[in-house]
Amino acid sequence: MHAFGKLSYDAKSPSVNADTMYDIASLTKVVGTTTITEKLFEGDFPVPLDLDAKVERYLPEWTSSGSQPEWRHRVTVRHLLTHTSGLPAFKEYWRTSKGKQDTLDRIFAEPLEYEPGTKMIYSDLGIILLAETIHRLTGKESG
Repeated sequence: MHAFGKLSYDAKSPSVNADTMYDIASLTKVVGTTTITEKLFEGDFPVPLDLDAKVERYLPEWTSSGSQPEWRHRVTVRHLLTHTSGLPAFKEYWRTSKGKQDTLDRIFAEPLEYEPGTKMIYSDLGIILLAETIHRLTGKESG
């Protein structure tokens, strides 16, 4: 595998590498992550996904890394899928992240902006966590 390009159009921008984590584009969310989530839920894979399971069941770091434990313990996989988890819409982690795990660690620690299930804000961060859930369940990348 070989990586091409830089993190931005700035001439001084660092080059990407094979481990560079990109923010997931909207088309990839619908075609990749959402479809695989549905297939896991429907039982089309050997490992089932429970949409109503707490995120911490699949991603234990979710509750051990961030603030607001009373809210975090209530966030489900369905909240990630429906953009109702309380996570902010977007953060430019890609500008300073040292790789996938660093980005995940930052999302795990990200404060929630609202109580889970009370509001819908289209969140790239929630989809990144959903993709990581799929990866851990199947051993394969989702998008």
